[in-house]
Amino acid sequence: MDDGRRVRVCRIAAGWSQHDLARESGLTAWIIGAIERGQRKISNGEMHVIGLALASKLGGDVKSIFPSFIPHTANPPRGGGPSLAAGTRRRDDDR
Repeated sequence: MDDGRRVRVCRIAAGWSQHDLARESGLTAWIIGAIERGQRKISNGEMHVIGLALASKLGGDVKSIFPSFIPHTANPPRGGGPSLAAGTRRRDDDR
């Protein structure tokens, strides 16, 4: 089952409207509807907040709602390069 269909099935199982799920997740009803209709691909962050909201009502956790959810355990350095060593500064640190 794709993620948009999963959102719809779980939302209905929870007895919520799109507006209810939007309120509980902090998203808009437009975003919820677009995800359910397949017009918008769900981001990992949206999956997280929707999953938390649905899991609070249905039980379980985000991973039980969205098996494809990837939890963020660490933020990799941007740009693919090494992170700054302790005590080093960037040029814009003097601002």
